[in-house]
Amino acid sequence: MIVGYARVSTTDQTLALQQDALQAAGCGRIFADTISGATDSRPGLDEALAYLRPGDVLAVSCLALTCPTPGGNSMWQEMKGRPGWR
Repeated sequence: MIVGYARVSTTDQTLALQQDALQAAGCGRIFADTISGATDSRPGLDEALAYLRPGDVLAVSCLALTCPTPGGNSMWQEMKGRPGWR
């Protein structure tokens, strides 16, 4: 399954374009956050990572979503230790 993740920083922004792109990419499930990139907490990303199963693909609508948080971790660092990660 392709699992999607989208994020915007403020409630003034909309997730619609990112969600449309993820749906067009074939995502069967999309998780999202409306939360500043300046925070380490990303509940939607945590849910998406917990939902993934071996063989699933995580799709993000924007590579900037994978950049390090203020605490220094990027999505890629968080995923590295997971079984099936490559």
